[in-house]
Parts: sequence; structure tokens; C-alpha cells
Amino acid sequence: PNPVRNLRVETQTNSSISLRWDVPEGHPSQGLTYWAQCSREGGKSGNWNTADTSITVDGLDPGSSYECSVWVERHGVNSTIQALKTSTVPAAVVSMSCVSTSGGYGVFLNWSCPSGGYETFEVEVGRQWSSENADLCEKGMSVSDLGPAQSYTVTVTTVSNGLKAPSISVTCYTDST
Repeated sequence: PNPVRNLRVETQTNSSISLRWDVPEGHPSQGLTYWAQCSREGGKSGNWNTADTSITVDGLDPGSSYECSVWVERHGVNSTIQALKTSTVPAAVVSMSCVSTSGGYGVFLNWSCPSGGYETFEVEVGRQWSSENADLCEKGMSVSDLGPAQSYTVTVTTVSNGLKAPSISVTCYTDST
């Protein structure tokens, strides 16, 4: 059989990738079985099959790169493989804390390392925004030059492969002196 056409990613979550494609040229859609597989270095997801032109491959790791392959089976004969590279959404930070630092009206932020892969963290404190290295989780960072006796919303977002997890926010308070 001819291969699938126009293989594309529909949606991504932190544990799944949904794929869609068009039926092979010159074939009626009846009698075709589509097989899909998403693999990364060191492992595979297993093979998934469907009679439809879309499928969701789940049980994947957050924030990870995958190569997803789709092929057609008809009467026990397989087509050539169509493949693309994509990623899952990273996992969100699940806990975060902040304490005020004496002098300079600053705060010290600390947050948990999310599961799976991650590249950077976007940190927003009031109107200050920064992109921080992945190794800061569970080590923390200081933010200085804030106003005295103020409350600030602090937001941390996990980023991996250009995809962002849902953000986590806490309210921090600076000292009055």
C-alpha cells in the first residue's frame, strides 16, 4: 500500500501526542489498518493501531523529544513509514515558596524540580521577567530591588522544546525595613 499523506501533530500534553494524517493516495479507506509508534532514545512506546486517520499515543514522558512513525497495513503488507519529530509538553512545577531577605527589599524563591525533561524556567516577579537555567530548581534564586512592605505575585513556568507547562504562582511579601 501507499504511505499515509500529510502526517501532522494535532495536540500535545505532558504524557501524550495526538497525530493525524490523510488516507494514502489511490486507496479506499476501507480495509486499511494504520500503525503508529513514538520512540525516543533508549525506548519505544509500543505499536498502536487504528482504522481511523488519527490516533493518540500516550504513556509518554513529559518534556521529551520523540520521533513518531505511522505506516499502513493492508492484507498483511506494510507501507513505507512516514515519520516526524515532536515533543511532549513539560510537567509543571508542583511546589514553590518564597521568603523575604533582609536589606535591599528582596525575596528568595525556591521551587521543586518537575518530572521529566525541562530546559529553562520563566520567572516573573511583579513586572520583572527572566529566563533561568534548569539547574535552579530546588536550589533557588534571589530577586532584589523590590519595594518595601509590598506583595508580589511570583510565577514560574517550565519550558522545554518551545512548549510551556501550566504556570504556578505564589504571593511573596517584602520586609518593611
